[in-house]
Amino acid sequence: QVAGDKLQLNEKDQLKNRTKKFAVDVIKIIKNFPKNHIYKSLGNQLLRSATSVSADYRTAKKTRSTAEFIAKPGIVAEEIDESKHWFELLAESALIIESSVPVLYKEADEIAAMYTNQLKQQNAIAINFKSSVIQRLM
Repeated sequence: QVAGDKLQLNEKDQLKNRTKKFAVDVIKIIKNFPKNHIYKSLGNQLLRSATSVSADYRTAKKTRSTAEFIAKPGIVAEEIDESKHWFELLAESALIIESSVPVLYKEADEIAAMYTNQLKQQNAIAINFKSSVIQRLM
């Protein structure tokens, strides 16, 4: 069980680090965008969603209420999907042709998969806990 706890901790640390690196990598790309209104608008949207993935993931663990606990994971998933949307728009409109875009798009997919797996594990733990509490009350 200790090994499993360490594995889970490593997965959580890995996800925390990967979401932050994802945000930093997006910042580096946007920093080099040409200075015009299209790039500024799309860059700002991508910047907001990509950096929100990291920030919201970190704060999801520190919710103050049940409503926040339920809402935060959905927000993280939405921000990941929104980041992918902005990458798609930039690539399909030929505004950005960088080798790092497919890499970051793939990273967004992998972060989403890791996050979904972590949510499933947390939900299973929560369901088991709730069941055990109900059984003790009966």
